[in-house]
Amino acid sequence: MGGFQEEFEKIYIRYFNDIFLFLKKMSKEECIAEEITSETFCKTMRSIDTMVIPFEREAKIQIFYAQNDAPGDVLIYGLNKNTEENGVTMPGVILMLYFLSVLPAFVVLAILRLLLRNKQAIIVWTDSAIPFPVSYMAAQLCTKEINVTTYSSQRDFCMIILAAMLLYFAMLTGKSLYKTKRNASGDRHEKISV
Repeated sequence: MGGFQEEFEKIYIRYFNDIFLFLKKMSKEECIAEEITSETFCKTMRSIDTMVIPFEREAKIQIFYAQNDAPGDVLIYGLNKNTEENGVTMPGVILMLYFLSVLPAFVVLAILRLLLRNKQAIIVWTDSAIPFPVSYMAAQLCTKEINVTTYSSQRDFCMIILAAMLLYFAMLTGKSLYKTKRNASGDRHEKISV
């Protein structure tokens, strides 16, 4: 195993910055690029027994960014000599960006709700909007679990949005039913006291 670790360390030292800079350029967020780069190398380390990159053939290695919504993959490392030979598409991790983007949305909506709780229009708006980030996160956990890698981000994102919409409408319906029941029980108590 020592030989594998030494080879992996060479790969890590040689390619970490290139992958990190590419991901930073794509995500425009240094912390997200760092997290994805680290996760990439962690998954690589866990599967090092099944992956062999002989250094004498290094000139033939090509690394592509697989685009789901474009006609072809983007070459990010290596020479573009023969792209058809021995190609393996690695999964994308774009779902993590979507998942992490709804957290700030939820926090902002909750803060708005707390700060502007005296304004009825804001309460109605935030009470209708707050369940959507929650439903998106729940939908992603239900459909993809904790796994955020995907080979088809469009398909998985559509599936998550569909599940999120169902959960969102279920939350709104449940809230409406709860308010109706609460108001009905309040009216009943008023009639009894009269």
